[in-house]
Formats: sequence, C-alpha cells, structure tokens
Amino acid sequence: MIAQDADWKYSYRPRTCFGMGRCILPSTAVKKMVIKRGYSCGAGHVEVVDGTQRHNLRCIDTEQSHSEPYNIKIDIREPIFFHQEYIESLQTFGEYRVYISRGKILAIAHTNFDWGSKTKHFAVKRALPKDFAWFSSDHEKQQQKLKELEDFALFEYSRLLDRCDIMEKYRSIRVGVRLDIGVSELSRHGRPFVSEITRFPMADQLPSLILDQPYLTISQEWAESMIEEYTRYL
Repeated sequence: MIAQDADWKYSYRPRTCFGMGRCILPSTAVKKMVIKRGYSCGAGHVEVVDGTQRHNLRCIDTEQSHSEPYNIKIDIREPIFFHQEYIESLQTFGEYRVYISRGKILAIAHTNFDWGSKTKHFAVKRALPKDFAWFSSDHEKQQQKLKELEDFALFEYSRLLDRCDIMEKYRSIRVGVRLDIGVSELSRHGRPFVSEITRFPMADQLPSLILDQPYLTISQEWAESMIEEYTRYL
C-alpha cells in the first residue's frame, strides 16, 4: 500500500506472491525467483530457485497443473513460505540496513551474504558514500545518493507510523525499527525498496561492526524510546 501511494522514485517493489490462494507470480512469469519463509532468520530461510520449483509454496500456480480448490485451509502451526521475483543486486551487492528511532536515523550498515558458501557467510560494514559507487564514481554524487537513501528510509518509516492499526499491531515500530533496503538495479536507474521490516527487539544491531565505541548508540536510543513510549499513558 505504501508503494501504491508513493511518488515514482519510491514506488518500486519486487513482484511478490504471499504463497496462498491463486498465485500472482506463476512459473510462466519468472525464470528465476526467491522463496522466503515467513518469520525468517537470515539467509538460511531464503532460497534462489528456478521459477518452476515451487516446493513449500501453497499457492496455486495454474488451473491446468493443479486440481485443488483455491480456498485451501492453512495450518497456522506450519511455516508459510512466500516468493518474489529474483533481484540480482540483492545477491551480488547486498542491502543497506537502516536503524531508526523517533524519526531519526541512528546508523546504516551495508551487508552482503556469500551465497557461494554453504553457510552463507555474512559481511558487514558501516555504510559510506563509496558504497554507492554503483550509482556514480563522483564522491559528491555518492554522498547525495546516501542522503536519498536516508530520505527514503524516513519516508517509509513515517508511512508505517501512519497505519490505522499502529497502536494495536505495530506499536513496537514507534520505539524503533531496522529497515533492510535493496536497490532494484545497480545503475543510475536503480530505485530503493524495503526488503524487510524488523522490529527493534529482533533486529541485530551489529554494534561492534558499524558503531563507534562503546557501541551503544542504537541500544541506548531504543531503550530511551521504549521508556518514553510505554510510560506516556501512565
């Protein structure tokens, strides 16, 4: 919904099927795709597969290949898998992880998995202007692109806070959040998109890798925000 109402530069999202009912990303539409588990934890719950491989998916690809009814009963005790179109930059370049609290950005990490290793090793560093070399070799333009990433993250965060059910279902986001942000393509035409929203209790802060000593910037801000949020009505 956020993407539908946003300006063009903020409107890109990978095509996604939530893995239930009639498939909106059939095998005829993509040659390669990504299958993810709901409530996932890192790359261990992510598979890059051929578009015809539909293991773990409960959505119905086509009427011709499946005779089951579309109103399949879901067992909530079992994990649900969804799938998205394959975005090459997520695998080759990685993503930016933006830590936010009370309307301000606390830190940004650039992360990437080694998809060639069996354990999918994880590389992390503080995001710097040079991490936007895919956009331009000019330092000023790289700095501008970093600022655009910050603006995009704050826009997405503000729209999350505008949800009508924020207090009922997403109140922890008011305390703090980590937005994992990818880029549609590694060119001047690349647009940012949110690949995952991680609430603050579950978000690895990666403190010793992206923060200055004593590595407390994120945890301290989130702690103060939590006290403020959950004592305001006492």
